[in-house]
Amino acid sequence: MKTNKLQCILASFLLLTGNFLTSSCNHEIRPTSYEVEDSVRHYYPIPEGHELTVNYDLKNTGKYPLIISDIQTSCGCVAVSKYRHIIPPDTQTTLSFKYQSSKNIGLVENSIFLFGNFNTGSMLVLRFDVHVVPSSDHIRDYEEMYELNRQFTEMSNKHLNSTSPSANYYVENPE
Repeated sequence: MKTNKLQCILASFLLLTGNFLTSSCNHEIRPTSYEVEDSVRHYYPIPEGHELTVNYDLKNTGKYPLIISDIQTSCGCVAVSKYRHIIPPDTQTTLSFKYQSSKNIGLVENSIFLFGNFNTGSMLVLRFDVHVVPSSDHIRDYEEMYELNRQFTEMSNKHLNSTSPSANYYVENPE
């Protein structure tokens, strides 16, 4: 009698857990549409050793949640600062990256690969480039320091006084 009762309990337990496990696997990840403003960017030159923060606004314009499963960069000099893995429909998030220019000189082109349920495929590529200007080998005199400081201040003020959030980069062929 005890073994029969034990077998009944065990059979019902297995039946319930099997039902639970099979019913929880019905979630389908469907592709969704998205919007990225200026996915290809050209940043103004920066001095060697400086850090450049690159922000992309990613908006889910579809009906389903946008799930970012992985982010990979083309260079170890680009680090992912923050991002949200799941973006609900009609919601926008900012993907933030930090580029460290200490090991590069000249034109540097970087790609950022996002993997997720995008309607255009499983991968979205964001690109940016920047000219890294090496430091000078000679000691600057007072006039050179003053002139460089004045030029940098004028350029910074021009970009800081701009109302556009994208004033620190330009797009080659705006549509």
